[in-house]
Parts: sequence; C-alpha cells; structure tokens
Amino acid sequence: MTDLEKSAARIIDKRCSYDSMGLSGEPNNPGDLLVKYGKDCNYSIRDKEWGVEEKNGELYIEWMTQNTPIEKAKDMLKEAMGTLGNGVKVNLHVYDRDDEESSTTSFIIGG
Repeated sequence: MTDLEKSAARIIDKRCSYDSMGLSGEPNNPGDLLVKYGKDCNYSIRDKEWGVEEKNGELYIEWMTQNTPIEKAKDMLKEAMGTLGNGVKVNLHVYDRDDEESSTTSFIIGG
C-alpha cells in the first residue's frame, strides 16, 4: 500500500466509517463526517464496502453504500479527501449495494 493509499484509508476509516450497527438502528462510533452527512438520511450512505487504490499518482476510491440516495456519500468523501493536501487527483465511484444508483466523479484537491 502506498503512502497516499494509507493516508486516504486512515481518513476514511476515522471520519466516514463506523464500528457496527447499534440496537437503535444507528451506527456505533461513527466518524464525524458520517454523522454530518448521514444523520438526516438514516445513515443510508454508510459503507457496505470500500477501497482505495493509487494508480499513476491518482487516487481511486470505490464506496458501496447500504442504500440510496448516494449523493451525500459523494459530498462526505469529497470533504474527507480535502484534508489529504493540494494537487491530488481523486477519482470517486459511489454506488449502492442494490445497483439502483451509481456515480463517478473526479476532482483535484485544492483545485
């Protein structure tokens, strides 16, 4: 795993993920961005699976949500990656586990 992949994975794990689902139907120990973007959509954007890969200096992130809608997941991940540093190109693919919605976007941090 490259340093960029490790940094991105740490940020996602800390700010966008959670430990488990609680009996109340809310995530246990959710990251601050998962709360910010997920609270008003019943945490539908929480991860089912995710991965980070660096190819040719660009970062590729795959994020599978539990349910739709997925837009808030994109916003959450964009904000999270903003802390990586300027100039990194991020290619983001967000989709739900039932293949009802899918979105791919690219952006340059700080650009």
